[in-house]
Amino acid sequence: MKIIHRDEAFICQNCHTSVPKRGGGYSRDHCPYCLYGLHVDERLPGDRKSECHGLMKPTDIIYHTMKKTQQIVYTCSKCQHRFPVMVAKDDDKELIFKLMQDSAIAKMLDV
Repeated sequence: MKIIHRDEAFICQNCHTSVPKRGGGYSRDHCPYCLYGLHVDERLPGDRKSECHGLMKPTDIIYHTMKKTQQIVYTCSKCQHRFPVMVAKDDDKELIFKLMQDSAIAKMLDV
């Protein structure tokens, strides 16, 4: 499976902020200001094969041991599809930290 790099500017469908290209050879797949995205990819980042186009809500954060990076896990508000993407350097750090806290609390309460 190969990632298709797409670095596109867009207007966030959640917070309505103009999101610039990410640059540096990376893909832009979610809003760095509110962390939301759109369900446009189906199996691979950048494949743009989904017909759903529902709002992807950040619901969890995990650590990818092979890539040695954090990933935001998204859940589509329309079809419940789950999809992980790497945290971007320009993502709002306070929102990342809050997502980590909320995720940890939910996992502790779910045990």
